[in-house]
Amino acid sequence: MTLRLRLIILIAAMLSCSLAAGGVLAWHHAVRSVRTEMAAALGVGRQTVQTMLGLSGAVPDHPVELVRAFDGDRHVRALLVAPDGTMIAESRFPLGKHPPPPWFIKRFTGTGGTVRVVLPGGDTVLIETDAHNEVGEVWTSFRDALVILTLFCALTTGFIYWGAGWSLRPLLRLADGLGAIGRGDYAMRLLPAGPPELAGLTRDFNRMAGLLAELRQRNDRLTQQLSTLQEEERADLARDLHDDVGPFLFAATVDAAMIARQIHPTTPAIGQRISAIQESIGHAQARIRDILRRLRPSALSDVGLTQATQNLVQFWQHRHPDIAITLEIDVPERGIGTELDAAAYRIIQESIHNAIRHADPSRIDIVVTIDETVLRIAVRDDGDGFDMTRPDGYGLVSMQERVAALGGVFSIAASDGSTGTLLAAELPLTMESAFS
Repeated sequence: MTLRLRLIILIAAMLSCSLAAGGVLAWHHAVRSVRTEMAAALGVGRQTVQTMLGLSGAVPDHPVELVRAFDGDRHVRALLVAPDGTMIAESRFPLGKHPPPPWFIKRFTGTGGTVRVVLPGGDTVLIETDAHNEVGEVWTSFRDALVILTLFCALTTGFIYWGAGWSLRPLLRLADGLGAIGRGDYAMRLLPAGPPELAGLTRDFNRMAGLLAELRQRNDRLTQQLSTLQEEERADLARDLHDDVGPFLFAATVDAAMIARQIHPTTPAIGQRISAIQESIGHAQARIRDILRRLRPSALSDVGLTQATQNLVQFWQHRHPDIAITLEIDVPERGIGTELDAAAYRIIQESIHNAIRHADPSRIDIVVTIDETVLRIAVRDDGDGFDMTRPDGYGLVSMQERVAALGGVFSIAASDGSTGTLLAAELPLTMESAFS
């Protein structure tokens, strides 16, 4: 439930309670007013009969005149009753044009009274109150007041709803801005508006967005520098393995071969040991060659991105012949730049490694193309898929940071089929010159 709706419900509840309390008070006032009016009307009726009898000094020749004197009275009704209970005459009691509803009249039961005046001739004049007209007036006033109050509450609620929406508009803009920041759009800025408190929050938001944008730029530069340092360290390590360790292993191989030629034929155990040493050295040399291929991507600067990627595919295809790895690459023969070549190669390398290690695929398809000013990389496999609930590994984080540092877009999602994973990256070609 939105803050605006909560506010409206709270205010509507308060107004409803106030309206109900006002209705209860008005009701008690109306009942008291009707009772007072009826008592006064009954006293006036009694006084009227007594006055008419006192003025004449005797019973009128026509007692019906006593009854007719009350014709048109809105609060009392006069009846002339014979000694045997037969009603002789009744005054004409006017009724309002808009009588109140029956349920409303029932609430006023017991508010009237009756006065009996016995005439010397034995007839009886009954004067009784009738609250219909008074209750009608009360009903009209009550109804009009209720309608007015209801309209007032409705209009008040409407104005408050509109005013709350207008007042909360800066908060909604601030919420949209925070959502944009959460999506990584640090260029979002808001125009300070509204009350001073909200305007202050907007200015603080803009300062926060500016700081985050600056920190992101710093992070991108640091990530780019880190990637460059990693490539340099890998190149240095590969050079050390090739130039230092490689010759020692080669020398050990030569020495073992010379020892094998010089040993006496009667000592076959030594020959077996020498063969084992030679075999171990061979395994070490093969392992070092594999490490060199991963540390120094087939001399990217020498053979270019296309050839280096083809060598990478052959490397994995040779070790996993049961996996069909296809490569479709359409880039310049010598590559597209040091940074982008290294980034593209590392993304493909890490994607293949992750697929083979975690997904158990039977097929991996790699597509590298240039679309106007964007380098697009897509690696699709038909393996077990990527578990979105597990924490990102170092390799995946490294790819994301590398792409972000070059101003690109990185995504990983389920493939089009029921299983498999699609890893995609888009690297703007114009970013190459920005970091050179």
